[in-house]
Amino acid sequence: MRKLRSTFSRSWDSSPAGVAEGAAFSRGTGKFRMTSCPSQSQWFTDFLLGAQDRMGYDTKKQLPLPIKAIVKMLELVRQDLDEREAAESAPLLRFDASVAILAAALLRGHEGFYLDIAATKAHLADGKNGVLPEKFSKHRILSEDEILALPTVCICLMGKFKGETGERYHSIILANESMSGLTVRWWVEALISLCDEEGKATGFAFDEADDTPPDSAEYNALFRQYLQRLQENHQDLFSAKEDVTRYGISRSLCKSAVTRAGKAGMTEMEVSAVNRWRTVEKAKGSCPKHNMLTHYTDARALAPMTWKYSYVL
Repeated sequence: MRKLRSTFSRSWDSSPAGVAEGAAFSRGTGKFRMTSCPSQSQWFTDFLLGAQDRMGYDTKKQLPLPIKAIVKMLELVRQDLDEREAAESAPLLRFDASVAILAAALLRGHEGFYLDIAATKAHLADGKNGVLPEKFSKHRILSEDEILALPTVCICLMGKFKGETGERYHSIILANESMSGLTVRWWVEALISLCDEEGKATGFAFDEADDTPPDSAEYNALFRQYLQRLQENHQDLFSAKEDVTRYGISRSLCKSAVTRAGKAGMTEMEVSAVNRWRTVEKAKGSCPKHNMLTHYTDARALAPMTWKYSYVL
């Protein structure tokens, strides 16, 4: 019924009656309209609520995976990459890099596609040869010297994120490798190297050589294909009883990371620091824009939290 309501409302808005109503009130990305559309009436709203109470509703939310299952999936893809020619391996490498980045950076599927080549490459050497603090624990406060010496990799995104009105930069500093073996830096470096081989110095790293944007449906198909391989050969990580259609890159990887972080005792504030546009930038696009240097400076200030979060995965 929600789809029918949405279709009818859109049709009404584009009809002569809807166009004649005209007036709209907006602030940032929020918009309010005065309308006489029947599907937006109070009566119809109450009808939908009543129908939900009587009939219930069925949800098909994507489910989280164990982090070790994600690590094993990355290993399987890496084995397949070794068996392919360089020209045939580019799409698979991009897919695998997206899995690693989405999980480590707590991103939803399409958000990882905003990885900016030039900005990420500019900070790629930072933290490459870092060292773990001695006697590390998640409760320990790190000194400034230890923070500067952390083994990190900077993920630089540029795009329009949820709740924003325009494109802007976001930098997230993550651990080179997590406790479970999620090798984020390796995949970021492999992705940037692929872009160099294709002659791409600017733009989005996940776009194809001809600048064609990635297809989420293809990534989801690959994701479920490798889940089926896990079911066949690694049932200790992913049970054969699981329905692979309940998993996808849109939510599963993000939920997997949140679940693992919760088990590791990370606080909500520490998890929220990873991608700040979901909390700080809920002002409907009113957040001021900054240049890349400003965003990178903010990311360095939050590095202890974002690094710690990604390291415990």
